[in-house]
Amino acid sequence: MLINPYVYTSTSVKFLGHFDGTNGATAFVDSSGNNVTITTVDTAQLSTSIKKFGTASLYLPAATAYTTIPSTVANFAGKDFCIELWVYLITKNGFGNILGHNIASTSYVGFNLQWDYSTNKIRFLSGYQGAGIWAVDAMSAIDVLLNAWSHIAITRQGQILRVFINGVKAIEVNSAATLWAESNSSYFSIGAGSGNNRFGVGYIDEVRIIEGNAVYTTDFTPPTSPF
Repeated sequence: MLINPYVYTSTSVKFLGHFDGTNGATAFVDSSGNNVTITTVDTAQLSTSIKKFGTASLYLPAATAYTTIPSTVANFAGKDFCIELWVYLITKNGFGNILGHNIASTSYVGFNLQWDYSTNKIRFLSGYQGAGIWAVDAMSAIDVLLNAWSHIAITRQGQILRVFINGVKAIEVNSAATLWAESNSSYFSIGAGSGNNRFGVGYIDEVRIIEGNAVYTTDFTPPTSPF
């Protein structure tokens, strides 16, 4: 079921990135009303050539390019939430992170959503314990196609974490993880996550973070217009 995005109050929509603007621009705007600061890293920029909605999208032309927002925007402390976005992948960067906390260790229990190294599936990871071991490590049952827009939604309903790809449930796991990564050096990345693993080359559009509501709990039709 697709929930009307406009039913949410400004306090529940923590971040809304339309990534609209002029080609090549490197200043991005949060449209949630919370004036979240978006920091540009390396060559991350707007592109008007490929976008899902609006006038542009976030273009990551190299594996070193990404953006960050304060970790407080995505520190849910066990609350329900929904993070959704559109991705257009051209070249995958190995175990590249689509988004996530830069600190995702057991101490902070942040999370990363990343590409699987050898397939076009994605993994939800939380609570890194060292030696490649995570407290939560779940792989999608669905591929994300290259050179095409795909809608991805990460949701939490109680202790049930789900990842949907193009409206179809691809991951479901029961976890009590708080998904909290607050520290003096933590942030939440779009196009990156913990470690040095980045998105790769491609585009991201229409990123929305909601706290307090999972929004999607069963298969749904992805949005057909901007929020």
